[in-house]
Amino acid sequence: MKNTYIIILLVTSLGFYACEEEDPCEANQQLCLQEQYDADVLKIEEFIAAKNLEPTMHESGLQYFANNPGESDSATRGQFVSVDYVGKLLDGTVFDTSIDSIARVAGIYNENRTYQPFSFQLGSGSVIAGWDIGLPFFEEGGYGYLIIPSYLGYGSRTTASIPPNTVLYFEINLIDVKY
Repeated sequence: MKNTYIIILLVTSLGFYACEEEDPCEANQQLCLQEQYDADVLKIEEFIAAKNLEPTMHESGLQYFANNPGESDSATRGQFVSVDYVGKLLDGTVFDTSIDSIARVAGIYNENRTYQPFSFQLGSGSVIAGWDIGLPFFEEGGYGYLIIPSYLGYGSRTTASIPPNTVLYFEINLIDVKY
């Protein structure tokens, strides 16, 4: 009986020990965020080199290139903007677009969706942070791209077509700015 009690106690203790394994990111969130940021930077640098791009880096880690013809003002926080876009993973997979023909070619066309420029209020938090940070570098009629580190995109969240901690690439055309 005494041996049975010791065996039960030992098995129970081992069970609790196994359950106590901690997620290292729970213990040190800042370290995990830094590691993810560093991994994103490496992926972005490799992507830029492979594509021979010459973006400008924002202090947030976002990279952008905006070709802004004309004399118009840049979009600013609080203004309503309309944007045509193509969202891609760094491997070139299109995960979203506002353009019907591109959606069809990419195999993501949805007949229940209206394909048109996406309109929203800049800086309202209604889009990913990378858009709120990056679109002010564009003028009305301007086009270019944004390369968005995962923490300015969807972070560790999983969406239907975007894995967690994914760097995003957006081709942007700023159609309209409402002043």
